[in-house]
Amino acid sequence: MAVKRCPDCKDVLPLARYPRHARSADGRTARCRVCTGIRRKTTRDPARERERRLWAAYGITGEEYRRMGAAQRWRCLVCGERAPKGVRLVVDHDHVTGYVRGLLHSECNAALGLLGDCPAVLERAGRYLSRAVDLRSQVH
Repeated sequence: MAVKRCPDCKDVLPLARYPRHARSADGRTARCRVCTGIRRKTTRDPARERERRLWAAYGITGEEYRRMGAAQRWRCLVCGERAPKGVRLVVDHDHVTGYVRGLLHSECNAALGLLGDCPAVLERAGRYLSRAVDLRSQVH
């Protein structure tokens, strides 16, 4: 069984414990899987990862996200409140068409999703809340 030494942890491990790498002589990376994972986590740029996720999930760039946020004055389009410091607004999109609708608090976005993104259900929920009374007072 072929083995090699990881330059980071110094362990001698079978080649199967190293990720594949097509251009290396032995077809494996220099570092073992564990050390490769650690290195990726410590060298990953969070801002770049955020940009990559925006593009992969919604087809928008970080610049487009920032323009949308500025256009709505960094306020949630559902409740109208600003996001607390250090909390980002999330991208709201139509799950059928993929159309990006705007930026919302994660809680407001979740509420829309829980009600099935259905305007009629949201209207009924609003009517219910506006006319709701304490039923306990009617029981006694």
